[in-house]
Amino acid sequence: MGCGRLAATVAYPPHHRFPKALTNEELDEALTHLEGWVLTTSMIPGQEPKTRTELMKSYQFAGFEAAMAFMQSAIPFISDMDHHPRWENIYETVIVWLSSWDIGFKPSRLDIELANHLDALYRAATARG
Repeated sequence: MGCGRLAATVAYPPHHRFPKALTNEELDEALTHLEGWVLTTSMIPGQEPKTRTELMKSYQFAGFEAAMAFMQSAIPFISDMDHHPRWENIYETVIVWLSSWDIGFKPSRLDIELANHLDALYRAATARG
C-alpha cells in the first residue's frame, strides 16, 4: 500500500461576487497594516499546475479549546460576508489562508476585511486569557 496525496474534490459555491483582485501595490500597502500576515503561493490541489496566491497567518492559542473557540467565534462574520477562509487547526494553532477563489484564487478587499476581523477576534480572545 503506497502513500500519496488524495485528490480533493472541493465544491465551491456558484460564482456570484467577482470582487476585484488587489494590485501588487494594494497588497503591499495592505500587508503593512496586517501584522503577521504574509503572501504565499501554492498549487491548487487537483488543478496542478494552477496556483493560488493567498494571505496567510498562523494564530497561537493557550490550548485546543481556545483555538476552536476562536474559529467558532469567526463563523457569524464569515457567514454574513459570505467569504470563507481556507483554514486548518492543529492542536493549539489555527492557520488561515485567504484568497478569492472566484477571481482565480487571488486576494481581494474581502480578504483584507476578513484578515482585519480575524485579527480583532484574536486580540479579544487573547486579552481574555
